[in-house]
Amino acid sequence: MTQLAMGDRKLSLESDSVVVGEAVELEIRRAGYVQRAVSSTIDAAVMAVVMVGLAVLIGTMLEFSTRAGNDIDVAMLSALIILALVTATIIVPATIETLTKGRSLGRWIMGLQIVRDDGGAIGFRHAFIRALLGILDFVMTSGGCAAVAGMLHPKCKRVGDMLAGTICQQVRERQLPMRELAVPPHLRRWAASADVSRLPDRSSRRILDYLDQFERLDPFSRKRMAESIGREVMPYVHPMPNTDADSFLRAVAAIRRDREFAALERRWQQQHRILPTITRLPHGFPDRG
Repeated sequence: MTQLAMGDRKLSLESDSVVVGEAVELEIRRAGYVQRAVSSTIDAAVMAVVMVGLAVLIGTMLEFSTRAGNDIDVAMLSALIILALVTATIIVPATIETLTKGRSLGRWIMGLQIVRDDGGAIGFRHAFIRALLGILDFVMTSGGCAAVAGMLHPKCKRVGDMLAGTICQQVRERQLPMRELAVPPHLRRWAASADVSRLPDRSSRRILDYLDQFERLDPFSRKRMAESIGREVMPYVHPMPNTDADSFLRAVAAIRRDREFAALERRWQQQHRILPTITRLPHGFPDRG
């Protein structure tokens, strides 16, 4: 398999992961810059609607007060305006994020959620800090501070996320691609005796990622990626076939899929066969429901 010795570019599609206190690794699919920008725009529109509604309410109250012959108290008017601004920019966003565990209308539409850096659900403290810093990120700078911070931060965090210790993740499940895996005809005889049981899950994942985007790659990129992944897979496959890298990867993926499915099928048949013995009551004791 000499063609696997060429090329050195690797296909890397890694997600962020954190290790919680129980030594369990959690995968966090962080949101992209465009997704966050769209969700923030929607939330800003909602905030604007709330502010307009509060302004109309204050205007209506002043109109009734004027018709009743009462003079407008400048101090009271200033207090109402400040209360409306605080309500629209801090109280409402913090309350919504606390009650929905990091969701909002914009994030719900885009399939996003705010979580702690360790993957846990946020609380009132996180939501309040994010809402308070939202004045800097969105109100005072018209969104410029959040846009610049999101572009510069490797995890697309705004200032509120940095100080609150939160991150925006994708929670909407991606649709699984439909793959047609089959062993190439010239490798079927080799596949009958090939050993791929030692192939790590990470390498298998890279093969599937390569096959999923195969049609979108130009021929040169296909060859280099196939050769790179093939060199990674070679130590775990025996014996090695004399073929090109793409056929080799397709055969390995199909063999692994078929054998894992067959193993699960045998396990299910064994469980189904011993189920009556496990669930049967001893010594002919009657089943009373």
